[in-house]
Amino acid sequence: MFPFLAFGHIKAFVQLSNKLFSHGVRITFLLADIEGRNITFEDLKKPPPGYPRNYNIFLKAFEAMYLMFFFKRFDEKNFTGSERVLQGFSVCSLIVFRWQPSMDVLEEKWSKWLDSFPAKSVILCSFGTELERALPKRFLERVKNRGVAHTGWFQQHLVLKHSSVECHIGHGGFNSVIEALASDCELVLLPFKAGIEVNYRSEDVDFKKEDILKAVKTIMVEDDKELGKQIKENHMKWKEFLSNKGIQNKFITGLVAQLKAMA
Repeated sequence: MFPFLAFGHIKAFVQLSNKLFSHGVRITFLLADIEGRNITFEDLKKPPPGYPRNYNIFLKAFEAMYLMFFFKRFDEKNFTGSERVLQGFSVCSLIVFRWQPSMDVLEEKWSKWLDSFPAKSVILCSFGTELERALPKRFLERVKNRGVAHTGWFQQHLVLKHSSVECHIGHGGFNSVIEALASDCELVLLPFKAGIEVNYRSEDVDFKKEDILKAVKTIMVEDDKELGKQIKENHMKWKEFLSNKGIQNKFITGLVAQLKAMA
């Protein structure tokens, strides 16, 4: 497994590893070697040394700029984000990963709040830990009784399945995308850190709040038009695909067969 500079995606790698391990496959995790040198913006725009050369995979400028945060040292005594992760792993006696939350019942405070709205009328926006600093002044006052902001742990996968939730706006994280596709909730994705800014421009990304509004209206207001219908049809195909245990087992069995053939 080679989770290229994507520690937040490691749960998906662990889930796949568990499935492969159940078929007798031994798994080794590899990380890019960053010890002894400073990571630059240009480093992040291309795969690290050792990554297969025949794959045309690279990060766009706005993606690389966001990931530079993990290599920033805020003062001489502090670790960078990447050093904290790597050194934390090196001294752990046990590391436990969770793929699916163990709680299957939505907390009462959220179920009551969501139950107070009509079906398919609520938008869930997920922007991570940066939400508090990003909210406009007096925002919570303006949305009182029709909106709420929460920065703690959240049963997102259960909220997305609630009948009142129709749209999920997020930064495109792997787990959020999968959880939304497994529900009936439609997706509006804003890339990486851009998801916390409604007006964003870089050398390869440019969008405004009007673009976000247009995307939301397409799936919530104009869902009876051709584009809205097409989005919902494609979503249902993905939902059926992701929930099909037979297909999942077929892919794993086929992958194991290919790995054995390569051994």
